[in-house]
Amino acid sequence: MQQTQNEYINFNLDRFNCSSVKELIEKFYLTGIIESYQRIDKQIAVENDIRNRFVKDFRFHNPILKPWIQSKILHVN
Repeated sequence: MQQTQNEYINFNLDRFNCSSVKELIEKFYLTGIIESYQRIDKQIAVENDIRNRFVKDFRFHNPILKPWIQSKILHVN
């Protein structure tokens, strides 16, 4: 059986206990970014260095995003 995009979205909203895509984004991505921001080095740097600090924290230290990245449900680059 082929899933439609809406069926796929609704399945995942239920799976993550969210009522909307906006809530899913806020719950995982924004909360994850805020969580990492508290830990990363805040010295002035070029954009790529800042991005790398976030990605490293997401992958290895962030309690919200780390399990999803390590299980390959989320991909960060």
